[in-house]
Amino acid sequence: MHKLEGTAMAALVEGGKLKRADVLLAHSKRSCWGWLIRLGTRCYWNHAFLLYMVKDPSHGYDETLIIDLRMGNVYINNITHYFDYPNRYDVAVKRLDKEWFQNESGLGGMSYCQAVCDIARREITDKFSTRLVRVGRGIFRQAKLAYRYVRRRVRYPSLRKKRLSPITKRLKISAYGCGGFVQWSYRQGVSRILSEPQDENRLADVIFNPRLIEPVTQHELLSTTPADLARSDKLSWTYIIKNGVVWEVSSEEEVSLILKSVTCSNSQ
Repeated sequence: MHKLEGTAMAALVEGGKLKRADVLLAHSKRSCWGWLIRLGTRCYWNHAFLLYMVKDPSHGYDETLIIDLRMGNVYINNITHYFDYPNRYDVAVKRLDKEWFQNESGLGGMSYCQAVCDIARREITDKFSTRLVRVGRGIFRQAKLAYRYVRRRVRYPSLRKKRLSPITKRLKISAYGCGGFVQWSYRQGVSRILSEPQDENRLADVIFNPRLIEPVTQHELLSTTPADLARSDKLSWTYIIKNGVVWEVSSEEEVSLILKSVTCSNSQ
């Protein structure tokens, strides 16, 4: 591991380090909801989202955009929402490094990365919903998720391979957690452009949730938490931004070392 010079925007965005469909994890500081989720999952990370568009002025892309499920609604936001506020968020970048995912295309020439992002983009919240309705839905969803995480912590303190109870089937995709949204987008995107029967093996590469065993249902996919994505050995750790400092990493051990060392230095 080594520390990169400059801010997250300078080192990762301007430096061209990010890739489309990267999975980003966030630790929300001074957030009651974030604290409850971390309590229930025993993980440093409480939020997850997808990198949708990488800045590339030569192709007319002047911003780096993310697809973010927050408060029960799916939005496209600028990555500056997280990178420019180190007092609010620590962020980690994980990546599916499989060569077939990064470099190959499926039917019609569509890349797997593009397919994943397109599936996620289709769930973007209707812009005609009133702010009051969106906030009301979001508060209800957050209360339901907080209850679910705390109940799981109480019922399964040893974190054995117990599955979270899925939210009722009548709820739409965005009514589930952000981790489930990321997991579902990957599974749906890859399965959408598989061209040959043997490619079915690739679906196993995009089941990131270590608690799931094939065959999986859609609702099991949607039960994935940010902690499941953090613990997945199918996603490689690439970068971590802790208190505004950017580190290039390659293992969970390096991430843990950075988190512990920074925490210890701050407490001294």
